[in-house]
Amino acid sequence: MKKIILLAVFCTQAMGYLSEESVTNCLGHDFKLKVAHDVLPLGLLSKELSVVKKKCDIKIKSVSYIWIKKEWNVDVCRTPVHIKTGIYSPKVLRKSGPCPSKTSSYCKAAYELIGLIEDDGLIFAKGEKEDPLSEHGQIYCAYALLNKYLKNGEILSRYENSGPYRPKVHPSSKSNLKEERKEKREEKKGESIESKIKRSPPPPEILPKIETKETLPVPSGESL
Repeated sequence: MKKIILLAVFCTQAMGYLSEESVTNCLGHDFKLKVAHDVLPLGLLSKELSVVKKKCDIKIKSVSYIWIKKEWNVDVCRTPVHIKTGIYSPKVLRKSGPCPSKTSSYCKAAYELIGLIEDDGLIFAKGEKEDPLSEHGQIYCAYALLNKYLKNGEILSRYENSGPYRPKVHPSSKSNLKEERKEKREEKKGESIESKIKRSPPPPEILPKIETKETLPVPSGESL
């Protein structure tokens, strides 16, 4: 019972690491690292886990006992949810439903990959998970992203407010967009003023006043 509670707490922490605010930060952090540790017999052999993250792409390689090699490729921003596994001729495994048990090929691969990162990565990586520059922080970032994508089926995005049918706007271009919108508003404002001037009737012509001298009446019997 205690083991189940501890496992639930650990999974909750892994999911909580990537809140809506920190998703963009983790996805925007690229890294490349290797974590190795000695194994039996007598520590003469080793197991090595390498993780390369570039934008949404996460590539994981595992080398056990020198000759056992495995590789996974996951794009956590791409739909449909899937895994590419294999070294020379990658095989695509597509998620078709929830994974309550390890029955389908996809579920087996997803659980194997998550378990491998836990056993060979999180346990042996140096540093703290809160430090994004440490081995543990980088492994934890990849681990949390893969949990969201592979287990929860969440399609992640490096852009804010980007739905499947909404144009993506990179954060660096927000200032340019604001300036363009401001210029368009000013142009529209200028056009509306011009149209109002054109529609208004012309002012009436003001004729100059002509001064006329008053003529006095001429008395009868007098000539001019």
